[in-house]
Amino acid sequence: MLRRSLSYGLALSLMFNGVSWSIASPTLAAKGQGTVKIAVSKLNVRTKPGLSHPVITQVKQEQRYTVEAIKDEWIQIKLDNGEKGWIADWLVEVEPTSFKTLKDLRTPLIDGLQVRTGPSADFRSIATINRGEKFTQVESNGDWTKIELPSGQTGWIANWLSNSATADDKDEDEIRAVAIATNPLLNIRAKPSSSSEIIGQLTQNESAEILARQGDWTQIQRDNLVGWVADWLLEEVDSAAQPENKDHAPFVKTLKSGTHIRSGPEEKHEIIHIASQAEVIPALAKEGDWFKVRLENGQTGYVAGWIVSAHGLPPVERKETNQSRHGTLQGKVILIDPGHGGSDAGAVGPHLGTLEKEINLKVSRLLGQKLEAAGATVRFTRSDDRKVSLEDRVYLANVQNIDAFISIHHNTIENEQINGIITYFYGNDKNRKLAHAIQSETVNSTGLTDLEARFGNFLILRENTRLAVLCELGFLTNFEEEVTVNTDTFQQQAAAGIVNGLLQYFANEEK
Repeated sequence: MLRRSLSYGLALSLMFNGVSWSIASPTLAAKGQGTVKIAVSKLNVRTKPGLSHPVITQVKQEQRYTVEAIKDEWIQIKLDNGEKGWIADWLVEVEPTSFKTLKDLRTPLIDGLQVRTGPSADFRSIATINRGEKFTQVESNGDWTKIELPSGQTGWIANWLSNSATADDKDEDEIRAVAIATNPLLNIRAKPSSSSEIIGQLTQNESAEILARQGDWTQIQRDNLVGWVADWLLEEVDSAAQPENKDHAPFVKTLKSGTHIRSGPEEKHEIIHIASQAEVIPALAKEGDWFKVRLENGQTGYVAGWIVSAHGLPPVERKETNQSRHGTLQGKVILIDPGHGGSDAGAVGPHLGTLEKEINLKVSRLLGQKLEAAGATVRFTRSDDRKVSLEDRVYLANVQNIDAFISIHHNTIENEQINGIITYFYGNDKNRKLAHAIQSETVNSTGLTDLEARFGNFLILRENTRLAVLCELGFLTNFEEEVTVNTDTFQQQAAAGIVNGLLQYFANEEK
């Protein structure tokens, strides 16, 4: 069974239909340095690098395209009509002589980073280095990397205080990632853990510079304070992508796809525009809990202040006291059920040999991390590779005081062309509403085909007395989808979509 991680810059080879093809590493090329050949029958070309972005066209197997740019696990290509788009780098073959390897570099995240004689804080410091400087990586040891200094001397730096870089990276002053708090009050902690000491706070729409990431936590710097916050409660803004506006005119930025812009400042008014995620819209005024905005066609409209981030205008002060309305699941207990396990492998992907039990557990663990970051108490029917009967899973749900039961699975079917996501429910109206919320948010988050929320007469739902749904997060029998669900990017997106669905459901139920 294939397991891969492009974050380590590996190049893997796969066999499909008798053809060997390679996975491109994000550190292998820069603009104009090579070509790629499409390795699957049809491959989606998207507007931006990520599965959640719209598909603009499809390219076919054996076609070749010039590389324009590379970002993470995505390659920008130039189509025959001159249009540019992004394709997944794990579904193409890198032309072997096209790319030249760049030296792996490392750059500090802070000024005054200590360079030590060995891979531990116990070793003597021999130099300090600053942000923006780049150094060749020599080797790594756990959480430490050995670098070469300009003098030729080598030393060790902490990975959590530095980032990988390439020789053609833009200067830090040109691109600076910024985090904006989306919660009314966000704790800054000394370490990446909810049990760590609180050393400061961010208020809603207050920004801070991003330094590093670890799991579901982001290290930020605000003035001279450096600490960790739950990244689930942040909105990341790339300063290079901000609208050019020399007068600093106010604007709002949508937090989710499907945001409604209405003709008036109440929900009863007509919807005149549906905005996509991270859409920037000029703001004219704040009227109560609503912002008056101007659309690209010149038309004016209104957007609810509690579903956007405001820049240049005071944020909306929410009247609700329940924290679920503020984007958290504080006080909720969620039981996650990773399907199959132990001697019960579940489905097996016919192309890559993916074991469903393993990928179910991976997504479940990510889901648990994100739920905890959102304030929920998380429990599991299994937390390792063991077999748990359906009856025992239902028993665990029924005897515990939980708010929701989420069963994680991946699908199979004889027709290998079928692909997409399904969320199943059984029984009462609440189960149906939760299934529809999770289905909608997971499809939005992953970009996979919407096969809709459906009634499912499964024992694990039928005998469950709690709020319960079963999520089928893609088909292992579809080649492209089996490859996709094995990526960390997809697993993170799927987990985020489920959390978004839970947030939406509880927010609506507790109005």
